[in-house]
Amino acid sequence: MSGIFFTGPPYEILSAWRDGRVRLVVTLEIVREYEAVLERLQTQYPAVDATDVLALIVADAEVIAALALPGPSFRNRAIRGSEL
Repeated sequence: MSGIFFTGPPYEILSAWRDGRVRLVVTLEIVREYEAVLERLQTQYPAVDATDVLALIVADAEVIAALALPGPSFRNRAIRGSEL
């Protein structure tokens, strides 16, 4: 959602999607996070109404089920191991 309000990599991803260079793939959890972030950003930037953009993203994106990971990732194990 920050790509709607600011430039940088998130903006570039949205631009690539708009231009048909990439296809968006999201989970329901990601959509819920987008909604929460959008609500916070619209509170800070009331002049920007991005609800239509979110609706377009949800309508156009491929929504997939999130897969459960089998266990902690290597990175998480490494971090926990370094804290011992």
